[in-house]
Amino acid sequence: WRGKRLNSPNDAVVKSDGSIWFTDPTYGIDTDYEGDKAESEIGACHVYRADPGTGEIDAVITDMVRPNGLAFSLDESKLYVVDTGRTHGAENPAHMRVFDVDEAGKKVSGGKVFADCTAGLFDGFRLDDQGRIWTSAADGIHCHDPDGT
Repeated sequence: WRGKRLNSPNDAVVKSDGSIWFTDPTYGIDTDYEGDKAESEIGACHVYRADPGTGEIDAVITDMVRPNGLAFSLDESKLYVVDTGRTHGAENPAHMRVFDVDEAGKKVSGGKVFADCTAGLFDGFRLDDQGRIWTSAADGIHCHDPDGT
């Protein structure tokens, strides 16, 4: 990305337009345990979108500590992203945020906290056919309705 090596792409989703959205935390380069220890060339962790026509990669979310799991709402108007930054300090987030996807399906805005994880961390997650979000945490399975309850 911009001539620099990505950190360690983690979770990915493919939108109905063929674009690929993925998170890029540093977990694979933090230590040799999960990959090969290295310095981040980018110096940050982002969420990216790969254009299906051009292959161009854009950073669409740049304000997360360690973006991890991600998924679109059923109508693809929302993008949910987990931030597992707590792994790098107690002051960092352990929550899921929700972003609005623009009409062109290429950019996001907003990013309010959708759900806080009070037991460990959320990681990967999926939505069922009713739009409910199912994810794991240290105390078991969590299920959130689309309204956040």
